Amino acid sequence: MDFSVLVTNTPVFDKAFWQLWLLGLTVEQAAVFMNRRRPTLHCTPAALRHYVTSQYRTYELLEPYLHRPKLLATTPPLLFPLCPETRTYLIETFYTFHPSVMRQVLGKKFSSRVRKDLEDVCSKTRVPIAGCRRMFDNFKRVTKVVEDSERDLGAVIMREFLLPKALAEQYAHIIFINNYRFDTFKRKLAHIRFADYDYVASILMHTFSHPTLPVLDDLDTTLSQDARDIKQLLFAQKGAADELRNVIATRLASPSPSPSPIPPTTTTITTTTAMSPLHHHLPHLSSPSSPPPSPTPLPVSSIASTDRNFDATFKTVLRGVLAIGTALSHRKDLRDVFLLIQERVVDPCLAAGWTVTDLEAFLGTVRPAFLDMRTVSVVQRK
Repeated sequence: MDFSVLVTNTPVFDKAFWQLWLLGLTVEQAAVFMNRRRPTLHCTPAALRHYVTSQYRTYELLEPYLHRPKLLATTPPLLFPLCPETRTYLIETFYTFHPSVMRQVLGKKFSSRVRKDLEDVCSKTRVPIAGCRRMFDNFKRVTKVVEDSERDLGAVIMREFLLPKALAEQYAHIIFINNYRFDTFKRKLAHIRFADYDYVASILMHTFSHPTLPVLDDLDTTLSQDARDIKQLLFAQKGAADELRNVIATRLASPSPSPSPIPPTTTTITTTTAMSPLHHHLPHLSSPSSPPPSPTPLPVSSIASTDRNFDATFKTVLRGVLAIGTALSHRKDLRDVFLLIQERVVDPCLAAGWTVTDLEAFLGTVRPAFLDMRTVSVVQRK
């Protein structure tokens, strides 16, 4: 009779097999993968399977504690004699996720129905179903903890799940998108990656949320009213839009120093079917937690002279920006904010041949140009 026995008093975590377990590979799949990846391993296939099985059993014993990271952090060493560095590593890697998986469920409610549809996510992303379910369950667990939080979701996630700030902020942004049911599945948005949504959500969350209400309750409706008022001033008052266009054209030719968080790039927007990330088409904004940027001059742009249809592009883009602002007041309109950005801002710029630098310069010039207008009174400008 043959016996396979493994006795240990200190858990040994093989990071390679830990990553395969997180990805959702079975014992057999992990053993085959490692045999192909490391052909110089001096062990029989049976011995490797026994080793993988031992590792997987340890992970399964540890998993309930990873569902409650604070419990793992305070567990007596006698139960899990792990050093603090190992505990931190296990928690952080357990809660990491694959961007392509999150892209497929972004904007959806984390319900049992969506969990049943993870087979489709698995086939589209080629991430094993067990890994997809782990990521889904992690987000559902985090959402349940922070859904009643007042303001800083990222800080709550960091405190309750012991995650690093960057990962906690990503969770917060996804919860924010799913809470407001942003539509991310339109055909025109198919090329947009998870990182793009994460970037835009961080801006919406920290800049447009209500100053006193919980961040998941409502956005600041005063901003949408301001957008309506500005639209009324510019396009209902005779000569206002033309004056603003002329002031902007003058400033674009010789811009004055103005705060710019990130030096402008010179990437050219060339096509609507193979676009670079969405946040590359928007002016870069600094994170609320980052230090204030030092003033740097806005880039000089020649669009006012080179774009023969500058007048039409100017009005289209400006109307598009204001349309995005007015959509912040109702959840039904808010659902299409990403589509609005694509159709009302990005696409017109692509059609006019604007570069990222052009768009950044244009948007950075609108506010000071508006304050210099003579057809709009001082009271109205305020």
